[in-house]
Amino acid sequence: MFMLLKKLQNILHNNEIIKKGSSALFFKLLGGLFGYIFLLLVTRMSGADVWGIFALCLAVLHMSSIVGILGIDLTLVKYIATFRENLFKVKRIYLQGIKIVAISSLCVAVFVYFFSDIIASHIFKKPYLSEYLRVISFAILPFALVNINSQSLRGLKRITEFATYQHLLRFLLPVIFFFFIINYTGFDVAISPLYSFLFSVILMFILSTVHFNKIVNSDSYWKNIISNSELLKTAFPMMFSASILLIMAWADTIMIGIFITDTGAVGIYNGAFRVAMITGVILGAINSIVAPKISETYNSNNINEFKKVVKYSTRIIFITTIPIVLVLFIFPEFVLSFLGEEFVHAKTVLLILLVGKFVSSISGSVGVILQMTGYQKAFQNILLIALIFNIILNLILIPKYG
Repeated sequence: MFMLLKKLQNILHNNEIIKKGSSALFFKLLGGLFGYIFLLLVTRMSGADVWGIFALCLAVLHMSSIVGILGIDLTLVKYIATFRENLFKVKRIYLQGIKIVAISSLCVAVFVYFFSDIIASHIFKKPYLSEYLRVISFAILPFALVNINSQSLRGLKRITEFATYQHLLRFLLPVIFFFFIINYTGFDVAISPLYSFLFSVILMFILSTVHFNKIVNSDSYWKNIISNSELLKTAFPMMFSASILLIMAWADTIMIGIFITDTGAVGIYNGAFRVAMITGVILGAINSIVAPKISETYNSNNINEFKKVVKYSTRIIFITTIPIVLVLFIFPEFVLSFLGEEFVHAKTVLLILLVGKFVSSISGSVGVILQMTGYQKAFQNILLIALIFNIILNLILIPKYG
């Protein structure tokens, strides 16, 4: 273990994964910290029920963003990484993506707003959710565009800026807005988390748009690099893969919300799930810069460099994930108690989730590798099989065990 760490230290100054991944890791850790602070503030002030409502609305937001983004975000990572030396091409393909996503996301937002009563009553069987769903519908468009902006920065290898918008500000700003709303407005405490998140997403959209256009300050009146149909043809397989990943992440929360009337159960499970997600921090940070690097090395036929990227990233993920898993495995009740005493009941849930998250983390950046090397459909099929098993097991186990 010591020798491996020493070797990593020796290559710190000349290895791009470690140099840029360390900054991504730092901001992802900070973002995660503020995410748990936000979780702690909400649960301490209003309990697991309110967090359950927030978690369900966040699930709807993420599901809606799948349709709104259409896989354009990851497609832009691929193309911008290829064209990044030519800012004319970068700006043009970015504007193409923005136009498509803005139109599709707006349509989805309008749908969620006007069908909120049906979604709340007939899907979740909780009519009172409609008010909260209408609030979150206003976040769909800016949320999608923030993802486009941050992933475009990722394609330019602006990893620190990408991590700032994708991780740090995503919950730092809600913490600030939540504190302000609770203390200086008359909003009900149950809906305050949603307004905090909505205002944060709008502010992030404004900041990220200004930021990206300042970097790519070039004439946008340029002939399309590729047609919209070609762009969508590349994006759709990535959309399906990304949608399956998102559904995998939110299926449990959504299905608990459907089968169990108590939103407190949703909140407790989602809290345990977020704690288990700590084990994926390293994987996410490394993936932040691995995607464009893999695309660049593989598509330029630099196979030796490609293999080095895979080797070093997998090794770093493995070494740094093990200590986190061990701490959570040894002290699950202690960690969960910070969220509130009612969350301690999720100890068994946390231990089960840790096993899955650990396996996912130590497997390396396999999903990113497949997507960036032209094997999007193979990755999509693998995820689809896993998703089917996930949904079937949820259908069997949630009604029986809660």
